[in-house]
This record gives sequence, C-alpha cells and structure tokens, in this order.
Amino acid sequence: MRGLCVSKEVGAAGLAPPDLGCPAFSPIIRAMNITSDHPDHGFQFPGVFEITAMGPAGAGLEERIPELLEAIGIVVLRETVAARNSSGGKFVSIRLSFHAEDRSRYEAAHAALRAEPQIKWTL
Repeated sequence: MRGLCVSKEVGAAGLAPPDLGCPAFSPIIRAMNITSDHPDHGFQFPGVFEITAMGPAGAGLEERIPELLEAIGIVVLRETVAARNSSGGKFVSIRLSFHAEDRSRYEAAHAALRAEPQIKWTL
C-alpha cells in the first residue's frame, strides 16, 4: 500500500517524487494554507442578504414569506422573489433577498420564517 505524503509540491499525476523524502510515488496531500484574500470577510452590515425557505407546494408561500418578513420591518427586495418546485412537485423553495441593518435583523428574518408552521426549513 502506498503511503501518504504532505507537500506543497506535486509531481506527475499528483504523486510525490522520491526526492521529496516521501516513499516513491506516494499520493500527495497538499499542505493547506487557509487565508482570506479580503481582510473584512464575513457578513457585512448593513447589507443585502439572500434567504431560502421551503414548504409545501400550493400553500401560497410565494406571497406569505415576503409578507412575514415585511410584517417585522424587514425590507424585502420583491423583484428577487423566486420559486422552485421540488422534483416530485410536493414542495416549493422560495428564495429572496432582503436588507438587514445589523445581525439582529438578519437573525430576526430567519426566526420569523422558522416560526411559520408551513415552512419546513430556512437557509
């Protein structure tokens, strides 16, 4: 069985050449260097965010979801509302964008949708 070798260099076909101190032609696992190319990565507030909610098809969620968010003061970008039926047609997912001034408003949007009995999950 071939051993694994951690290296920043890769030989032919992703195998470690013997001169890297690895067993001859070992599969390479590249050393990971996780960095951000944007120092302010992550959610930035205020901002526009996307939310998706799924529930039963035919329950009127295309209108109900924006209404739920607007009822708690969330600004919904109505032109972004999009619906997609599941392959079996039993469920529908609704995707839309909304404006959140801060993290608490973002979390309030998710909480409002999760509190709706017809909505099975949010993303």
